[in-house]
Amino acid sequence: MTTVREPLLKPVAILDLRPTQITVGMREVKAKRKRWRDEGTKKGQEFLGKHMIPVILGPKGRHYVIDHHHLARALHDEGVEDVAITVIENLSVLDRDAFWFVMDNRDWTHPFDADGRRGSVVRRDWSGDPPIWSPSINSTALGESLEREIVMHRVDELVEASMVLVLHDWDLYRAAKAKR
Repeated sequence: MTTVREPLLKPVAILDLRPTQITVGMREVKAKRKRWRDEGTKKGQEFLGKHMIPVILGPKGRHYVIDHHHLARALHDEGVEDVAITVIENLSVLDRDAFWFVMDNRDWTHPFDADGRRGSVVRRDWSGDPPIWSPSINSTALGESLEREIVMHRVDELVEASMVLVLHDWDLYRAAKAKR
């Protein structure tokens, strides 16, 4: 069954959008900026109407971009203040940890840096003008990372201990067999 999603016709401030990926290819952003200058300045509203930003409604009613990150960044860099969005899913009832768990499991986030390493969510860096999005290690992600590392270390310890027992049992078996 195909789900038909109605777009949100009320514009949303581009600065209220929250990205769900750590990196964005600036070559692609540059190409999108050029396309906007070529087409958008003539038919701006029509262009924006055909290029709605898909979002997930998250905790506190915030809009999390799940596609068209390059376009959103390009429009921001070109001075566009509002964009049309389409809400793909409403997860606003979830707490932050459950929200990111669902986002990750549905592949609605891309937490990989330019080298393909898994990172954390992103945050808005207000120190520049204009503000930019940058990678962030938050306590939740750090906790998950440490928890995963501890679990894997524990698994390694258990496997090693099991191997020691197997080898010990093997030595006992061979010794008993030799006595027969």
